[in-house]
Formats: sequence, C-alpha cells, structure tokens
Amino acid sequence: APLLVQPVDPRTVILGKWLNASLFSTVGTLLTVVLGMNLLKLAPLEKLQITLPLDLVTQVQMVAVLVPLALAITAVQVTLALTAKSFKEAQTYISLMSILPVALSFGGSMGGQEPEGAILFAPVLGHIELLRGLVADGVVDPVRTLGVGLACFAIVALALWQCTRVLKSERVLGAA
Repeated sequence: APLLVQPVDPRTVILGKWLNASLFSTVGTLLTVVLGMNLLKLAPLEKLQITLPLDLVTQVQMVAVLVPLALAITAVQVTLALTAKSFKEAQTYISLMSILPVALSFGGSMGGQEPEGAILFAPVLGHIELLRGLVADGVVDPVRTLGVGLACFAIVALALWQCTRVLKSERVLGAA
C-alpha cells in the first residue's frame, strides 16, 4: 500500500506497469520467432516436401507483425488484472482470452471460405491472416499490417485509459 499514499499520477503507474510487462512480451515474441524459425531449419522439411521461408527478412517481418499484438494483449492483461476482484477471477479471464486465437483460427478457416473485408483488420484474426500470407507467399500486405497495427494501438489506448480510470476510483482502495 505504500504506492497508494505516494503522490504519483495514476497514468504514470499504469504506463510503468504496461511498459514493464510489454518489454517481456516483446522479448518473448522476438525469441519465439527467431528460435522457432531457426529450429525449423534443423528439421528435414524438404523430405516432407514442405517449403517455408525461414530467412532473416521473414523473421523480421513476423516480429514486426506480432509486436503490436503483444503490446495490445499486455494492455488487456494489465486491465484484467486491475479490474478483477480476485486472483482466481483474473486467471479465469486470462485463460478464456488464451483460447481466442485458436477459436478464431479455426473459425476463420471453417466452411472453406477465406476471411475478407473489415474482419482482416481485427487483431488476432488479422495477424493470423498476415502471417499465413507471409508464410505462403513470402509477402506481407503493408495496408493490412498498418490497419491491424492501428487497431492494436487503439486497444492499448482504451485498455490503459480504463486502467487509469479504475486506479483513480476509490474502489481500488477498498480492495487493497
């Protein structure tokens, strides 16, 4: 509780929490892409008749596509952690959130139709489609990448605004 009695602007506290957590999510994204792609170079993909672009340019493009999503997810997680009434409730929300990419991936490919239109600018599904295009064609659509990135940053702004709002309220003091 010493933090709550210090004259620190709630935006500063929230921004610090988010930046700290974002550093870990960004480094985790970078390591996952680089190590995963380099480990695939050791697999006998040609024997399986699989061709994947595993070069450095592709890795950089993947990281560039995924970092805005990592930042948005981190902001949402900070918001959930701050607004949940208990640790168990926060864990439940975050567990449900982790199912979202799988559900969207399967949902997007069901029925044999490719997603199209504005849904391609939605975070997660838009990222899945951008990465699918990168792996299949070796190309990232810059307009969709920008659109999906802007959507992610809008989520960051909304989530951090909500965190600041909650931290300014007296409800947080009652829970402490």
